[in-house]
Amino acid sequence: MKTLHKSLIAIAVLGGVAASAFGVAQLKPNEHIASKEAPVTTGNLAVIATVNGTAIRQEDLLPLMQNGLDKTNALDRRISQVVLAQQAESKYANEAKAAIESVKNDVLAQIYVSKRSEALKSEITDKDISEFYEKNVTSDLFRQMKVKFKLFADAKEAQTFYELLAAKKNDRATADAIAKLEYLSKQGDHFAAIQELPYNMGQVFKDKKNGDVLQPAVIREGVLVSMLEEVRQQERPGIDKLKEQIRMQILSSKIDDEVQALRKTAKIELKS
Repeated sequence: MKTLHKSLIAIAVLGGVAASAFGVAQLKPNEHIASKEAPVTTGNLAVIATVNGTAIRQEDLLPLMQNGLDKTNALDRRISQVVLAQQAESKYANEAKAAIESVKNDVLAQIYVSKRSEALKSEITDKDISEFYEKNVTSDLFRQMKVKFKLFADAKEAQTFYELLAAKKNDRATADAIAKLEYLSKQGDHFAAIQELPYNMGQVFKDKKNGDVLQPAVIREGVLVSMLEEVRQQERPGIDKLKEQIRMQILSSKIDDEVQALRKTAKIELKS
């Protein structure tokens, strides 16, 4: 547990003092670090250095190397972080303990999700992916809509406007009302996938025709009147193009199921 505490402090330090106080430094010849010869291994984790007995493993360097440091400088930065973490734990024990507690659950949850994801991902078969594709990847997901709307502060005014549009008369008053509408999607040609439309609008418009208008709806910003201007259907991609996305969706569902199962067996007490 002591080693875990030191590692967690190092994570906290990474986002604070050490990140700004230490640049790319040179390893000092008189520093006592683990031999640069064959690394010591613990399970599948290679220990590449130690600082006063605290191990630094290969995987500890990955976040630093992903930010552009080479292995030598990443190791040097990590050594500095561990030295500071040890000093914090020694000189500021109460503050260090509080910092550890604040990040412990996040770190441990990430470890669990990462490890379980590795295991569960290997269990997902091509049959699982094919069944998910046929059941969930429907043509509706690739239907796009061009929707116009107008917001009102007054519900009666919104109702009058709706009735004018819903009548679909070919007159000047209707044309003037349509001209007051603006596109819901501001991007490109104003089409949006049905799942991107707010307030479940895509599902409500799904069986409507061009020119149909929805009943006024009260939302946070006011009273909304919306009209379907045009629908277009995109071709559903083949399963091969979506295979990895589907795999990750299945994986996410499996993790969610595990979390819910664990919550059911946990003793959870909500305090006021």
